Amino acid sequence: MDRGFFDSDSIEFFKYYRLKFLMPCTANERIKKILEVMPSPTVIKDYEMKNATFNVIIVNDEFGVKRAFATNIDFKESDVGLAERLFYLYSKRWGIETSYRVKKHSFRSKTTSKNYFIRLFYFMFSVMLYNLWLLADILVCLAVLGVFNGDHIITSKYFCSNLVLVDPGG
Repeated sequence: MDRGFFDSDSIEFFKYYRLKFLMPCTANERIKKILEVMPSPTVIKDYEMKNATFNVIIVNDEFGVKRAFATNIDFKESDVGLAERLFYLYSKRWGIETSYRVKKHSFRSKTTSKNYFIRLFYFMFSVMLYNLWLLADILVCLAVLGVFNGDHIITSKYFCSNLVLVDPGG
């Protein structure tokens, strides 16, 4: 998650539902002091923020700048490649953000309706179309390459333009 979720309510929500999380810490005064004082890498267990308890991990990025991450995942300072692993895991969130952008621009219907059920239907329909595109793309990759490597052979735009050409009525 991004640092917008770095608050005690969000962290308690994730912990209540037993969801693993990793997010950059917002550079508040306490975090700034920790970054000044603690060496890198450091794992601070049971860091308290209001009513939430979690781990704070201090690592250097590729430019040597200290960064702090909040997590409930158990990491150790002695883990080989700790910084690289944290940045890799954090980078995974871009796939989620990309999928929202693709849904928004390729699959979402436009409406001005204030009716919640119509808006919900349009959103759920766009999610279904997005998943159908991914399934078609994976199947084509498997048929053509024999393996799915994560690269898209069928673009969402191409999929949508051909989907409207399908005439199930004959």
